[in-house]
Amino acid sequence: MNHLLELLDNVIKTAPTFGRKANPAIGTKGEPAIAFPMSALLGFMMMTTAGEAVFRHPKFNDALRLILSEWCTFRTAIPIRTTKS
Repeated sequence: MNHLLELLDNVIKTAPTFGRKANPAIGTKGEPAIAFPMSALLGFMMMTTAGEAVFRHPKFNDALRLILSEWCTFRTAIPIRTTKS
């Protein structure tokens, strides 16, 4: 659980990058980077037997909901940045 919280913390604090980098570790050959890293983290977790089991646990889902709700509150409080061309 601590490792999951560390990964979530890293995803939350790090802006996603965009690029077309090959990554043989996960089988990509230059496709666009994942636009929503948290989705990748949780998606890969759900593809494991342990992940499938934990996502069926109400206490886990309640805790994850709280984390994501706080993150959403934080993200919506930040003014949107725009660039001028």
